[in-house]
Amino acid sequence: MDILMLILILVLAIGGIYTCRLIILHLQHRDSPLGAKLCSTSGKFNCDKVLRSGLGKISKNIHLADIGLAYFISQSLFIILESINGRIASCTEIITLPCLLAFAISCFFLGYQAFLIRSWCKMCLIITGLVWLQQLVLIMGYVLRNNISKDYFSEGAFRLDHLPSLLMFAASLAMASTWFFIKKLMAAAGEVEATKRKILLFKKNANIFRAALKTQRTIDTTLWEDDFLLGARNASTQLVVALNPYCPPCAREYREVLQLLQLFPDAIVVAIRFFAPPKVDKATNAARQLLQEYSSTPITKQPQILEKWFSSLSLDDRGRSSPGQDPALEQLLQKHQQWFEENKIVHTPTFFINGHEFPKLYELSDLRMLMAKLAKRPLKFAPVRESQ
Repeated sequence: MDILMLILILVLAIGGIYTCRLIILHLQHRDSPLGAKLCSTSGKFNCDKVLRSGLGKISKNIHLADIGLAYFISQSLFIILESINGRIASCTEIITLPCLLAFAISCFFLGYQAFLIRSWCKMCLIITGLVWLQQLVLIMGYVLRNNISKDYFSEGAFRLDHLPSLLMFAASLAMASTWFFIKKLMAAAGEVEATKRKILLFKKNANIFRAALKTQRTIDTTLWEDDFLLGARNASTQLVVALNPYCPPCAREYREVLQLLQLFPDAIVVAIRFFAPPKVDKATNAARQLLQEYSSTPITKQPQILEKWFSSLSLDDRGRSSPGQDPALEQLLQKHQQWFEENKIVHTPTFFINGHEFPKLYELSDLRMLMAKLAKRPLKFAPVRESQ
């Protein structure tokens, strides 16, 4: 008889878990088809009025449905674990008190809907029905066992031999209570995701990007005849990159430059300006090698020059050659360094779009979302003036 009682209570508890889940999804505006149908407003039925009332919402992140979910989960765990351990009789006796408490709360909440809110929630009524059915199962079980008059509190639940079952009940309740922690993490993750979506919408707006560019400092980014250029030379969007050959962030951002060139081959031109201090150091030697290699490489393979360099960071004989062997190359190196100094560029990589410094709120990868709109309405070049 006890086994049949526990099976019926377990089935009802699983129904309670499912219904509480439907309520939680509804509160998160993620209704399932069944939840949406049950929560449709008609006449005296208004789920939102009940669920979002003062009693329905315990705190910011905890709702009465969360408590119901934890209750039914703990009940299910306790029944399953106690059945496995063979403590059927003690499980039935111990589970009676929580069921009585749930029955009392359901009666109170039923009166709250009837007399204070004067609206009904169908899913709340289902939960109430499940709790009442569980109580009915227990009463019928005691009647059929002819021990309904038994002093439950002194002889049933708190006997010494029930200690293992009481500990198991506490463990089940603790395991079920982890839902509150999980929900808090989910709520935090949801807020982060919502913030990301808002930022993405902000960044995808080309008009906002144009307005942000106008607030940035402007410099002279007129292209040189001997510039390290990649992409369409006459493109309406010009990206100038101040770069150090030994800068790890430069290597990461250059991969993004290659993506832009691949996605928008006719809409963007990229000019690379190298940090090449007058003293002979590894950055100057690397810039010398890269500029020399650029001048002797076909246009279609020029984007791979820096890609290959960042993968190896290895100088060959061109980079190790002493200054003065190629006066034109040395003059170009000085031109690069002079550009850095005149425009007060103190860190790499630094980007300029049509003469405007790239806004700090944006990342270079954001250009992927913006380029299609920028190509339709090209960015105006900044007036040629000294850097601010």
